[in-house]
Amino acid sequence: MRSLLYFIFALLLLSCKESDKHRIARLTEAWTGKTVYYPADSVFESFDADSVRKYSLKRTEYTVVTYIDSLQCASDRLRLEEWESFLQALRPVAKGRVTCLFYLHPENREQMIAKLRQSAFNFPVCIDEDNVFYKLNRFPADTLFRTFLVNSENKIVDIGNPAEDPKVRERYLQRIMDTKPDPD
Repeated sequence: MRSLLYFIFALLLLSCKESDKHRIARLTEAWTGKTVYYPADSVFESFDADSVRKYSLKRTEYTVVTYIDSLQCASDRLRLEEWESFLQALRPVAKGRVTCLFYLHPENREQMIAKLRQSAFNFPVCIDEDNVFYKLNRFPADTLFRTFLVNSENKIVDIGNPAEDPKVRERYLQRIMDTKPDPD
C-alpha cells in the first residue's frame, strides 16, 4: 500500500511539471506580437581590436535584438563566436534589411569591453550599465528567450537565440528570406 502511495505521489509530481515543449510554446505565444521598447539614449559601438566605432542606427525591415544580463556577461554565455557565425550567414540573406543589436548589462564595463575587443566583435553593442532596456521590457527569466526577431514596427515576430539553436537560426533566416525587399 505504501509503495502505491509513493507511485501516485510521484505520478502527480511529474504530471504537474510543465514540459520544455509546452514552456517554449507558452513563452513564444506570450511574447509574439509584443512591442520591444528601446531606451532613447542608447549608444551603439563596435569594438574591434584597435578602435571603437559608433553607430547611428537606421530603421530596417527586421531587427535581431538580444539582451545579455550581468550573469551571462560574467560567464562564457556570450557566445561571441557563434554570434559572429550567425551574423556572417545573415549578411547575404539580409541584404541591408536587417539590423542586429546587442544590449549588454555587464557588472564591469571595462572587462566587457576587453572581451569584445579580444574577440574583435565588430557588431553594434550597447553597454547598458543602468539596465534600462530590461526595465522597459521585462524579458523572461529564461535566458533562451531574450533574443527576438522584431519587425519594422518593433513587434516581436519570432523568439529564441539563433546563435545557440540551429532551429531558431533557420526560422529567422527563412522568415527574412521570405520577405520581399522594398523596391527603391
